[in-house]
Amino acid sequence: MPPRGLEAAVLTALVVTLIASITVAAAGLAPSPFYVVEGRSMEPSLHLGDLVVALPVNPREVSVGPQGDVIIYRDGFGKLIIHRALSRIEVGGRLFFLTKGDNNDRPDQDPFDYSTWLPGDRIVARMVFAIPIAGYPFLDAYKPFTQAALLAALAYTLYLSLAPRARGARERSR
Repeated sequence: MPPRGLEAAVLTALVVTLIASITVAAAGLAPSPFYVVEGRSMEPSLHLGDLVVALPVNPREVSVGPQGDVIIYRDGFGKLIIHRALSRIEVGGRLFFLTKGDNNDRPDQDPFDYSTWLPGDRIVARMVFAIPIAGYPFLDAYKPFTQAALLAALAYTLYLSLAPRARGARERSR
């Protein structure tokens, strides 16, 4: 019969694996409400490393203008962009948006060529609030360190689940 500490470690590893598997599976079902600012285009409103909490929005509910909503959208290459909605038009029943980073000199699209404007169906979410610097661990430059820290925390948790039982077994055998 295996030692109780080993049983606890195996059970802990199985539970962690199960939770991780469920989390990964669920991530494909619902969009994450968390986004990380990866540049300086939205300063002074948002800064590099800020964690943005945003919820899905109907494009018709997006407010536009100099103080319009900050939206998250996919550009033509699928990359997520966090910028402000400046203007909106409707053409043939479809909505199109002019967007701009607060710190940028020019809009993302050509203001005089509506064919370049962002289709409303590429809007992913609208910002609800932001948490300063909380997104730094999730920036691409820091992800390896974040993953290493999480693995170290898991290893330490497994060690703690084994260590007290192992010490107790040694003390009882004396």
